[in-house]
This record gives sequence, C-alpha cells and structure tokens, in this order.
Amino acid sequence: MSIRVSKGFTLIEAIMYLAIFSMLLTAMLSVSAMLVQSATQGNTVAMLSEEGNFLLAKISSDLTSAQLVEAPQSGQSGTTLTADTTTYSSGPQKSGLYILEGLAEPVRLNNSNTWLDNLLFYHQAASNYLPESVGVHFTLFARTESGRVLSQDFYATTTLSY
Repeated sequence: MSIRVSKGFTLIEAIMYLAIFSMLLTAMLSVSAMLVQSATQGNTVAMLSEEGNFLLAKISSDLTSAQLVEAPQSGQSGTTLTADTTTYSSGPQKSGLYILEGLAEPVRLNNSNTWLDNLLFYHQAASNYLPESVGVHFTLFARTESGRVLSQDFYATTTLSY
C-alpha cells in the first residue's frame, strides 16, 4: 500500500487564492483613496474656516477702533462699509473682500484659494436697550484638490464705541 502525498496547489485553489487576494487589495486601495480624499477635504475646510474668521476679525478690529461709520447709513444695509478712512467692499466678479485705505490701491484680504459672495453690511442704530452696531455677512467658497466646491457662511456683529 502506497501513500500519496500531494505537494503544491491545484489550479482551482490557486485561482481562488488569487481572487481573494485581488478583492482584499481592491478594498485596501479604495479605503486608502478615501482617506487621502477626506484628508484633503479636511484641509480645505480648515483653511476656509481660518480665512473667514480672519476676515471677520479684521473687520471687527477696524470697527472697534472706528470714530465714524459712514456707509451703510444707520438702519440700512449695503455691500460697502466705510469706517473712518477705510472702505471694505467685494471685488470684481465677487472674487474677494477688498480693503481701501485712503487713496491707496485696493488690497485683497482673502487668499487666492477662496472667493467671496453675498457680502452684506448692516448698520443698526442705537436704541433704548441696544448700542449702535455694525454687522457683516458673507459666504466664502474654496475648491478642494479633487475639484469639489465647499462653502461656509460667516456672520459677525460689532458694537460701536464712539
């Protein structure tokens, strides 16, 4: 009586192992691609938030030290804000928030990776129980590396102290 010992794999076993390995490799690659995409999207969201908060802080800082707010008129809203000798407005084709100080050329405040839309300033007159204030609202947009457009709305109200 002889005992037969099988060495190696049969063709069916080899094909099965190859199919299982291919499925596992495909799953790992898709998970890796999703992780990279979510990381770049997270970076864009963080940049968008940081940029919007910077713009709000710049406007609020200038309004806090302002001696005179000319536009928009008290009780009105508009797309331009003038505080002392500084004017804020949206740029050409709503590409950004621009600041004009004195007679100098307008300077874009937001970076080139973002653009701005729906810029609105509103000037609230003082009343019996509320101080005079100026508010700002805008929507900031950015494009991820994959081409997806993200947006975030920003609001702030600053109490005037003059």
